[in-house]
Amino acid sequence: MALGAWNLPPAMHRLTYLVGTMAVLSGGLTVRYGASWPLLARLALGYVALVAVVVATAAATRWTAYAAKGMFFKNPRTGLIPWCWVLLLLPYHVCCRVVCWFYRNSSGENVFDMIAPRLYLGGWPLNASMLPSDNCAIIDCTNELLRYVDVPAYLPLLMDMAVQWALGQQAKGRDVFCHCTHGHGRSAVTAAAILMGMGGARTADDALAKTLKARPGVKPNYRQKDMLREWAAAAHLPPKREE
Repeated sequence: MALGAWNLPPAMHRLTYLVGTMAVLSGGLTVRYGASWPLLARLALGYVALVAVVVATAAATRWTAYAAKGMFFKNPRTGLIPWCWVLLLLPYHVCCRVVCWFYRNSSGENVFDMIAPRLYLGGWPLNASMLPSDNCAIIDCTNELLRYVDVPAYLPLLMDMAVQWALGQQAKGRDVFCHCTHGHGRSAVTAAAILMGMGGARTADDALAKTLKARPGVKPNYRQKDMLREWAAAAHLPPKREE
């Protein structure tokens, strides 16, 4: 099963940089060389620039991310994005796949790492071989990425729901795999919250420290950290288990 929420956390600055760069490059090429290119080429570059500007604007701030969280039309029950919307935003989806592939093959980082028994954190798995196990419940913390394997999906809006769902899956004997694009921000704070729900950490900072130790690339931004701390302050957490 899969669970996801693009607004965990709401701002995605790296996404803004990525598609912002795509917009500048395609727009710049259109302005600089467009006059000498065929009309079809100019329209294609202009379309790429338009898609990039729309996505970059949507991901730029906390408020725009909340307002635009449904712009990818990812189904809250299946985790699928309708193909008509995939085609509409095709330049963005192609760019995401290229960047993910390049990062995977150049960073040397594991696709996933174990945070605690039955709890894993990682990047977007491009296929089922990149999952921690065959009996894996997936928490998809993206709203902008295509589903990668044929699994049911559920998109909650509250961290409590994510934690309780994960604990329920673990009680059924399943591993829980949290992912976003690279497993550094959105999914990291979600995994940290689940770790606290498991009794593996008592405070948000302790949970983040353990998550960082298991996956050194973890680097949530200040909004993500604040969100986790606010959730931890309001949550009814179990006593920390003895290690």
